[in-house]
Amino acid sequence: MLQINKFAKLCHCKASLLRYYDSHGILVPCYIDDLTGYRYYQSEQALDFYRIKQLQSCGLSIKEIKACKNKSDDEVIGILNMKLNEQKQIVNSIENLIHTYQEDKMKLEETVNKFNKQHLLNVESKHNKLNLSIHGNNLCLNFNKKTDKIAELLNTMQKQSLIYFEDFDDLTMYENETWNYTKIASGWNTKNELLKMIEQSQIDKKICIHLFNINESINLFDIADIMNLADENGYHTDTSLFNVSLSLDGINNYAIVYVDK
Repeated sequence: MLQINKFAKLCHCKASLLRYYDSHGILVPCYIDDLTGYRYYQSEQALDFYRIKQLQSCGLSIKEIKACKNKSDDEVIGILNMKLNEQKQIVNSIENLIHTYQEDKMKLEETVNKFNKQHLLNVESKHNKLNLSIHGNNLCLNFNKKTDKIAELLNTMQKQSLIYFEDFDDLTMYENETWNYTKIASGWNTKNELLKMIEQSQIDKKICIHLFNINESINLFDIADIMNLADENGYHTDTSLFNVSLSLDGINNYAIVYVDK
């Protein structure tokens, strides 16, 4: 019998690998000394080690190798043939992917572009009117000031939007109202700068449209803080129409718009 270190040299491996195999029951020492805990192997077990390494190189897992432990060579070869067929199927799938990748990608791009066109909010400004259209539906919102800035911001956000403008149907109930275009806060770069601008306004607003064009330093938690402070300052966010997009232009040109009915 050979101690574990000598058996490891015979197998050209580390003793830690033999302990690993022992812990999974795929190559167990023939004898363990009760007093010292030393593991001993028979030299013939090197053949078992060789088979384990060969099975591993064929892609079999430790669990699969353990299942082969007491099987004959013919049975193991049958298992390897099954593994070979599985690998052939994977190769065939990859070959098919190579042949169809560009075609499938183009089809997906067409689907995405079609989806974006269907969900794109078309925005036009005419004097004090903001004309919106989406999904073939149109509406006109009346304001007490020119709407060029709002239209510009909305169209900018369309190109890089994280969240589509989903509240279009909610706006239709206000189509016959005149909205007070009350504030555009721009030129801010951080959450605290925007919060300071919000704190400076104390006007009560029953309905608000919040349009955020934010930079990467502002996260969803920051937006929640902004909305909470807006609530405290009379901007009733529980009845608000809300849209967020991420500014990717690298320019400090972020804005928020408050509008009330």
